Amino acid sequence: MRLALLVLAYREPEVLRAALPIYKAAGMDVFVHLDRKADLPAYVSRLGEAAENCRFIDRRASVFWAGFSMIEAELALILAAMPERSYERFTLVSDDTFPLRSPAELRAYLEEDHDRVMLRKLDADDPFMVRYQKFFFLDHQATALLGRPIESAAVDEAMLHHMAHLQDTMRRGKKPIDIFYGSQWWSITRSSMETILGRLEDDSHLLESFRYSAVPDEIMFQSLIGNYVPISHVRGGPVYVEWGKEPKPYVFRTDDELNAIGKDYAFARKFSASQPDGYSRLRHSNIR
Repeated sequence: MRLALLVLAYREPEVLRAALPIYKAAGMDVFVHLDRKADLPAYVSRLGEAAENCRFIDRRASVFWAGFSMIEAELALILAAMPERSYERFTLVSDDTFPLRSPAELRAYLEEDHDRVMLRKLDADDPFMVRYQKFFFLDHQATALLGRPIESAAVDEAMLHHMAHLQDTMRRGKKPIDIFYGSQWWSITRSSMETILGRLEDDSHLLESFRYSAVPDEIMFQSLIGNYVPISHVRGGPVYVEWGKEPKPYVFRTDDELNAIGKDYAFARKFSASQPDGYSRLRHSNIR
Protein backbone atom coordinates (compact mmCIF):
# COMPACT_ATOMS: atom_id res chain seq x y z
CA MET A 1 0.00 0.00 0.00
CA ARG A 2 1.30 3.44 -0.93
CA LEU A 3 1.02 6.21 1.66
CA ALA A 4 1.21 9.95 0.99
CA LEU A 5 2.04 12.31 3.86
CA LEU A 6 0.94 15.89 3.20
CA VAL A 7 2.81 18.48 5.24
CA LEU A 8 1.75 22.08 5.81
CA ALA A 9 5.04 23.84 6.54
CA TYR A 10 5.95 27.29 7.77
CA ARG A 11 8.43 27.68 10.61
CA GLU A 12 9.57 24.35 12.12
CA PRO A 13 11.97 22.69 9.65
CA GLU A 14 14.04 21.22 12.50
CA VAL A 15 11.04 19.28 13.82
CA LEU A 16 10.23 18.05 10.31
CA ARG A 17 13.90 17.13 9.81
CA ALA A 18 13.79 14.92 12.92
CA ALA A 19 10.55 13.26 11.79
CA LEU A 20 11.50 12.60 8.16
CA PRO A 21 13.63 9.48 8.82
CA ILE A 22 10.65 7.93 10.61
CA TYR A 23 8.32 8.78 7.74
CA LYS A 24 10.82 7.30 5.29
CA ALA A 25 11.22 4.10 7.34
CA ALA A 26 7.41 3.79 7.43
CA GLY A 27 7.39 3.85 3.62
CA MET A 28 5.64 7.21 3.30
CA ASP A 29 6.17 9.65 0.45
CA VAL A 30 6.27 13.18 1.86
CA PHE A 31 4.80 16.16 0.01
CA VAL A 32 5.43 19.60 1.50
CA HIS A 33 3.54 22.85 1.00
CA LEU A 34 5.62 25.76 2.27
CA ASP A 35 3.67 28.92 2.97
CA ARG A 36 4.49 31.41 0.23
CA LYS A 37 5.36 33.97 2.90
CA ALA A 38 8.30 31.77 3.94
CA ASP A 39 11.70 31.66 2.21
CA LEU A 40 11.97 28.32 0.40
CA PRO A 41 15.80 28.12 0.03
CA ALA A 42 16.26 29.03 3.71
CA TYR A 43 13.74 26.41 4.80
CA VAL A 44 15.34 23.70 2.65
CA SER A 45 18.78 24.65 3.99
CA ARG A 46 17.58 24.15 7.57
CA LEU A 47 16.29 20.69 6.63
CA GLY A 48 19.78 19.71 5.51
CA GLU A 49 20.17 16.28 3.90
CA ALA A 50 16.69 15.31 5.11
CA ALA A 51 15.26 17.55 2.37
CA GLU A 52 16.00 14.70 -0.04
CA ASN A 53 13.21 12.72 1.64
CA CYS A 54 10.43 15.14 0.72
CA ARG A 55 8.99 16.85 -2.33
CA PHE A 56 8.19 20.55 -2.18
CA ILE A 57 5.19 21.29 -4.37
CA ASP A 58 5.34 24.21 -6.78
CA ARG A 59 1.87 25.58 -6.12
CA ARG A 60 2.13 27.64 -2.93
CA ALA A 61 -0.49 29.75 -1.16
CA SER A 62 0.06 32.61 1.25
CA VAL A 63 -1.79 31.13 4.19
CA PHE A 64 -3.86 33.37 6.47
CA TRP A 65 -5.12 31.94 9.73
CA ALA A 66 -8.87 31.11 9.65
CA GLY A 67 -9.06 31.80 5.90
CA PHE A 68 -9.75 29.66 2.86
CA SER A 69 -6.08 29.94 1.91
CA MET A 70 -5.47 27.05 4.33
CA ILE A 71 -7.82 24.91 2.24
CA GLU A 72 -6.05 26.07 -0.92
CA ALA A 73 -2.78 24.80 0.54
CA GLU A 74 -4.38 21.46 1.46
CA LEU A 75 -5.94 21.06 -1.99
CA ALA A 76 -2.60 21.89 -3.63
CA LEU A 77 -1.00 19.05 -1.65
CA ILE A 78 -3.80 16.62 -2.50
CA LEU A 79 -3.75 17.45 -6.21
CA ALA A 80 0.04 17.12 -6.31
CA ALA A 81 -0.13 13.66 -4.74
CA MET A 82 -3.27 12.23 -6.40
CA PRO A 83 -1.74 11.46 -9.82
CA GLU A 84 1.42 10.03 -8.26
CA ARG A 85 1.78 6.27 -7.75
CA SER A 86 -1.89 5.57 -6.88
CA TYR A 87 -1.64 6.39 -3.18
CA GLU A 88 -4.21 4.66 -1.01
CA ARG A 89 -3.93 6.97 2.02
CA PHE A 90 -3.52 10.73 2.30
CA THR A 91 -2.50 11.99 5.74
CA LEU A 92 -2.35 15.69 6.60
CA VAL A 93 0.07 16.98 9.25
CA SER A 94 2.07 20.14 9.95
CA ASP A 95 5.81 20.63 10.13
CA ASP A 96 5.53 21.00 13.92
CA THR A 97 3.99 17.51 14.17
CA PHE A 98 5.93 14.46 15.36
CA PRO A 99 4.99 10.76 15.15
CA LEU A 100 4.19 8.94 18.38
CA ARG A 101 4.80 5.45 17.01
CA SER A 102 7.65 3.40 15.58
CA PRO A 103 7.78 3.24 11.76
CA ALA A 104 6.17 -0.22 11.64
CA GLU A 105 3.40 0.81 14.06
CA LEU A 106 2.84 4.05 12.18
CA ARG A 107 2.43 2.24 8.89
CA ALA A 108 0.08 -0.35 10.38
CA TYR A 109 -2.06 2.44 11.88
CA LEU A 110 -2.38 4.28 8.57
CA GLU A 111 -3.04 1.12 6.54
CA GLU A 112 -6.27 0.40 8.41
CA ASP A 113 -9.24 0.86 6.10
CA HIS A 114 -10.77 3.88 7.83
CA ASP A 115 -11.05 7.60 7.32
CA ARG A 116 -9.51 9.15 10.40
CA VAL A 117 -10.98 12.56 11.17
CA MET A 118 -12.65 14.12 14.18
CA LEU A 119 -16.33 14.81 13.51
CA ARG A 120 -18.99 16.60 15.53
CA LYS A 121 -22.23 17.43 13.78
CA LEU A 122 -23.24 21.00 14.58
CA ASP A 123 -26.77 21.77 15.69
CA ALA A 124 -28.47 24.77 14.10
CA ASP A 125 -27.96 26.83 17.26
CA ASP A 126 -24.34 25.83 17.82
CA PRO A 127 -22.15 28.98 18.00
CA PHE A 128 -19.72 27.48 15.48
CA MET A 129 -22.49 27.31 12.85
CA VAL A 130 -22.03 31.03 12.32
CA ARG A 131 -18.66 30.24 10.76
CA TYR A 132 -20.51 28.60 7.87
CA GLN A 133 -23.83 30.43 7.83
CA LYS A 134 -22.38 33.93 7.61
CA PHE A 135 -19.85 35.27 5.13
CA PHE A 136 -16.18 35.91 5.80
CA PHE A 137 -13.11 36.93 3.83
CA LEU A 138 -9.95 36.49 5.89
CA ASP A 139 -7.36 35.91 3.15
CA HIS A 140 -5.88 39.39 2.77
CA GLN A 141 -3.60 41.56 4.84
CA ALA A 142 -6.44 44.07 5.22
CA THR A 143 -8.76 41.48 6.78
CA ALA A 144 -6.37 39.04 8.45
CA LEU A 145 -7.26 38.21 12.06
CA LEU A 146 -3.70 37.98 13.36
CA GLY A 147 -1.66 41.08 14.10
CA ARG A 148 -0.01 42.91 11.23
CA PRO A 149 1.51 46.36 10.69
CA ILE A 150 -1.00 49.02 9.72
CA GLU A 151 1.05 49.81 6.63
CA SER A 152 0.60 46.26 5.31
CA ALA A 153 -3.21 46.37 5.49
CA ALA A 154 -3.92 48.53 2.45
CA VAL A 155 -6.75 47.61 0.09
CA ASP A 156 -5.59 46.56 -3.39
CA GLU A 157 -7.05 45.23 -6.64
CA ALA A 158 -6.90 41.62 -5.43
CA MET A 159 -9.10 42.47 -2.44
CA LEU A 160 -11.58 44.38 -4.61
CA HIS A 161 -11.82 41.38 -6.93
CA HIS A 162 -12.66 39.16 -3.97
CA MET A 163 -15.23 41.63 -2.67
CA ALA A 164 -17.06 41.54 -6.01
CA HIS A 165 -16.99 37.76 -5.98
CA LEU A 166 -18.13 37.72 -2.36
CA GLN A 167 -21.06 39.99 -3.21
CA ASP A 168 -22.25 37.54 -5.88
CA THR A 169 -21.91 34.64 -3.43
CA MET A 170 -23.89 36.48 -0.76
CA ARG A 171 -26.75 37.05 -3.21
CA ARG A 172 -26.87 33.31 -3.89
CA GLY A 173 -26.61 32.28 -0.25
CA LYS A 174 -24.89 29.28 1.31
CA LYS A 175 -25.35 25.71 0.13
CA PRO A 176 -27.72 23.81 2.48
CA ILE A 177 -25.61 21.03 3.97
CA ASP A 178 -25.10 19.41 7.36
CA ILE A 179 -22.00 20.95 8.95
CA PHE A 180 -19.51 18.86 10.88
CA TYR A 181 -16.73 20.34 12.98
CA GLY A 182 -13.40 18.80 13.98
CA SER A 183 -9.64 19.03 14.07
CA GLN A 184 -7.95 20.10 10.85
CA TRP A 185 -5.71 17.03 10.73
CA TRP A 186 -6.91 13.85 9.03
CA SER A 187 -6.00 10.64 7.22
CA ILE A 188 -8.32 9.88 4.29
CA THR A 189 -8.59 6.81 2.06
CA ARG A 190 -8.28 7.19 -1.69
CA SER A 191 -11.90 6.25 -2.32
CA SER A 192 -13.16 8.90 0.11
CA MET A 193 -10.73 11.48 -1.27
CA GLU A 194 -12.04 10.82 -4.79
CA THR A 195 -15.58 11.33 -3.46
CA ILE A 196 -14.57 14.64 -1.85
CA LEU A 197 -12.81 15.97 -4.95
CA GLY A 198 -15.69 14.86 -7.15
CA ARG A 199 -18.19 16.77 -5.02
CA LEU A 200 -16.08 19.93 -5.09
CA GLU A 201 -15.58 19.68 -8.85
CA ASP A 202 -19.27 19.08 -9.60
CA ASP A 203 -20.72 21.64 -7.19
CA SER A 204 -19.22 25.12 -7.40
CA HIS A 205 -21.90 26.41 -5.01
CA LEU A 206 -20.63 24.03 -2.34
CA LEU A 207 -17.01 25.09 -2.84
CA GLU A 208 -17.82 28.82 -2.82
CA SER A 209 -19.91 28.42 0.34
CA PHE A 210 -16.82 27.17 2.17
CA ARG A 211 -14.55 29.71 0.47
CA TYR A 212 -16.31 32.52 2.32
CA SER A 213 -16.64 30.75 5.67
CA ALA A 214 -14.43 31.15 8.74
CA VAL A 215 -11.85 28.52 9.73
CA PRO A 216 -12.90 26.25 6.85
CA ASP A 217 -10.03 23.86 7.58
CA GLU A 218 -12.08 22.72 10.59
CA ILE A 219 -15.38 22.27 8.75
CA MET A 220 -14.97 21.65 5.00
CA PHE A 221 -13.33 18.23 4.76
CA GLN A 222 -15.14 17.24 7.93
CA SER A 223 -18.54 18.16 6.44
CA LEU A 224 -17.82 16.45 3.13
CA ILE A 225 -16.91 13.25 4.94
CA GLY A 226 -19.84 13.59 7.36
CA ASN A 227 -22.31 13.98 4.48
CA TYR A 228 -20.94 11.71 1.78
CA VAL A 229 -18.91 8.93 3.48
CA PRO A 230 -20.59 6.21 5.60
CA ILE A 231 -20.08 7.09 9.26
CA SER A 232 -19.17 3.44 9.93
CA HIS A 233 -16.02 4.08 7.88
CA VAL A 234 -14.85 6.96 10.09
CA ARG A 235 -12.59 6.82 13.15
CA GLY A 236 -11.14 9.57 15.34
CA GLY A 237 -8.43 11.87 14.02
CA PRO A 238 -4.76 10.81 13.93
CA VAL A 239 -3.15 13.90 15.49
CA TYR A 240 -3.30 14.87 19.17
CA VAL A 241 -3.40 18.58 19.99
CA GLU A 242 -3.41 19.84 23.59
CA TRP A 243 -6.10 22.52 24.01
CA GLY A 244 -6.29 22.30 27.80
CA LYS A 245 -3.16 24.35 28.51
CA GLU A 246 -2.04 27.87 27.67
CA PRO A 247 -0.99 29.01 25.18
CA LYS A 248 -3.42 27.21 22.90
CA PRO A 249 -2.57 25.05 21.07
CA TYR A 250 0.05 24.02 23.59
CA VAL A 251 3.71 23.49 22.65
CA PHE A 252 5.02 20.35 24.38
CA ARG A 253 8.03 21.03 26.57
CA THR A 254 8.84 17.84 28.47
CA ASP A 255 8.66 14.10 28.01
CA ASP A 256 6.25 13.77 30.94
CA GLU A 257 3.66 15.88 29.14
CA LEU A 258 3.57 13.31 26.35
CA ASN A 259 2.72 10.43 28.66
CA ALA A 260 -0.86 11.67 29.01
CA ILE A 261 -1.56 11.36 25.28
CA GLY A 262 -4.08 8.64 24.49
CA LYS A 263 -3.01 5.60 22.54
CA ASP A 264 -5.52 6.25 19.75
CA TYR A 265 -3.23 8.80 18.11
CA ALA A 266 -0.35 8.36 15.66
CA PHE A 267 1.02 11.93 15.87
CA ALA A 268 1.07 14.92 18.20
CA ARG A 269 1.60 18.65 17.80
CA LYS A 270 2.89 21.25 18.58
CA PHE A 271 6.63 20.86 18.93
CA SER A 272 9.25 23.53 18.46
CA ALA A 273 13.00 23.50 17.92
CA SER A 274 13.16 26.40 20.36
CA GLN A 275 11.90 23.98 23.05
CA PRO A 276 13.61 20.74 21.98
CA ASP A 277 13.07 18.75 25.19
CA GLY A 278 9.42 18.24 24.27
CA TYR A 279 10.23 15.77 21.51
CA SER A 280 13.68 14.59 22.61
CA ARG A 281 12.49 11.15 23.74
CA LEU A 282 10.45 10.65 20.61
CA ARG A 283 13.24 11.93 18.42
CA HIS A 284 15.73 9.41 19.77
CA SER A 285 13.56 6.33 20.33
CA ASN A 286 10.11 6.92 18.79
CA ILE A 287 8.69 3.87 20.56
CA ARG A 288 5.66 4.21 22.80
